[in-house]
Amino acid sequence: MKLEVILSQIIKKVSESFERVSLEEDLSYHQHLEKVFLLETRDLDEKNKQRLFDEIFRLGPLETLLNDPTLTEVIVNGPHQI
Repeated sequence: MKLEVILSQIIKKVSESFERVSLEEDLSYHQHLEKVFLLETRDLDEKNKQRLFDEIFRLGPLETLLNDPTLTEVIVNGPHQI
């Protein structure tokens, strides 16, 4: 399954269930998102799981670049061109 599809499923499930689940389990939105993320990505390999994690909880495709100590500059020319 494509990562984009999994990402949209996670967002949809969190949005649809947050109010009900947060009242039942006293979870914050972030905690609920983490819980759904773990359930929805349990069958993914580590590389794809990390890509989705970066997309949801961090800076997406910029995360790898920002963590690279050999880079001194990152130029973003638009939403699809880095």
